[in-house]
Amino acid sequence: MTHQLVLVHGNSLSARTWHALIAEPALRGCTMHAPDLPGHGSAQRLPTDVPYGFASLIRPLVALLDDLDRPVLVGHSLGGHLCAHVIAQAPHVRGLLVFGSPLLRSAADIGRAFVPVPELAKAYEPALDRDEAAALATAFTWEGSPEIDPITDDILRADPRVRGDLGAYLAAGRLVDEVAIVRRSRLPVRIVHGGADRFIHRSYLDELAAELGAGPVEVIEGSGHSPQLQRPAELADIIARFVAGLPAAR
Repeated sequence: MTHQLVLVHGNSLSARTWHALIAEPALRGCTMHAPDLPGHGSAQRLPTDVPYGFASLIRPLVALLDDLDRPVLVGHSLGGHLCAHVIAQAPHVRGLLVFGSPLLRSAADIGRAFVPVPELAKAYEPALDRDEAAALATAFTWEGSPEIDPITDDILRADPRVRGDLGAYLAAGRLVDEVAIVRRSRLPVRIVHGGADRFIHRSYLDELAAELGAGPVEVIEGSGHSPQLQRPAELADIIARFVAGLPAAR
């Protein structure tokens, strides 16, 4: 059976961040779809009167899923949060795997889920110069990573309104309960964590996994926020095991 995987990238990144994962032999039996979100990569920017809210960011994802047979969603960082919103509109999704994505119930969870490192604030600042973008790219990856320059380019290429609009959304505090959406879906879920991820509290993920019946959090030691770039073989093995264990499509 060929598994359909939809890979959803993070804030200010692009589909390019999946290149190492897509090449991994463990996923050779999967058909992978890695779109650029609106305002990111090669995708068009939204009109200036349309904010980059979750509804506008997931619209093309929902349209893509309509053409796929029981796809599995794989979300990184913001992409994982978007996947939770997609599930509410795509009942034929077969499973969900997220990493760098502590799904939230409300604004009250933000402080428990995220570590307040200075670089994280830059992910919600519209205007970044190259040095600031490089600092964010380093936090997204790791010190000395060959990915820092390409990720910096991604950040600077993204529509600056993406970061500003997402920051305004979080500041408003009117968050949709992502955990409730996933719980109601009864989908198989896997939560993955880079053991050296500076952005996320591991204890919150353990709590989340227990609430969603997702089994133990899969930890990739030695990886930061982006294991698809830093430890692609280990992440590919986790994804391959997850999809192989999903119930057969009906």
